Amino acid sequence: SAFDAILTPAQPMIDVLWNLALAGRQMRTPEERGAFSAVLKQRVAQIKDEHLRALYHSEFKKRIDDAFGWKPKVFGSKQGWKNTPSPGPYLGARRPPQNKQRVMEKILLALMINHPDLFDEFGESFAGMEFQTPEFDAIRRKVMDHLSQEHDSHPTAAELRRALSSPEEGSFDPYAYDSGGSVLDEILSPETYVHAKAARADANADDARKEWLSKWQMLEQGRIKADYESARAQYRDQPTEENERRMKALQERITRLSGAAE
Repeated sequence: SAFDAILTPAQPMIDVLWNLALAGRQMRTPEERGAFSAVLKQRVAQIKDEHLRALYHSEFKKRIDDAFGWKPKVFGSKQGWKNTPSPGPYLGARRPPQNKQRVMEKILLALMINHPDLFDEFGESFAGMEFQTPEFDAIRRKVMDHLSQEHDSHPTAAELRRALSSPEEGSFDPYAYDSGGSVLDEILSPETYVHAKAARADANADDARKEWLSKWQMLEQGRIKADYESARAQYRDQPTEENERRMKALQERITRLSGAAE
């Protein structure tokens, strides 16, 4: 009876790993969600049995999709088509941001993937970017890994696409889609090229360069403006010289960037 009392409330190992990775995390920011996913990825990679590793991979992937994903549009009620959130039984659902920021992140990734030579000129800017979409930032880091290696020349666009679409041995990708294609498919989709024809692989190199500069400046300007608004609010609450200098420095960066864009 004593053993039964201990074993009855025992959790399955997969729940133990999930809860250990989740412990102490609020999951309110992309950084927290990214760290959580990275821990799960490391745990799965340590499983030696290939079949068991695949099962854990599939289950964690499903849980993360339920937690962060949204179901496709379904027809229902008099309002017609509507977005229906997944129940999010583990962490709470997160709707992917379908906005200008997400579109520009896709364009910049498509440009760098389809025109790897851009890395010679814009690699430093690419490395310093702050993508708000976790799955796109994961691809950005993978592109960085491939293009920053010391070789006589960069891989071709086709070689880079193959490398990005090939999963690493024993890897666990929490942002891979269950159906409808992968993250890479979304980045290199016709929808992306509607917004930026120069991002296509067959586009002229000069056009691709101009497109990169345009989109990078827009993205950077938006980020700095957000920082400026935050600094201005902080200065209103605490009008110190340090806060004033920070606010003015950000204003100068916005002005310089606006001039470069023109």
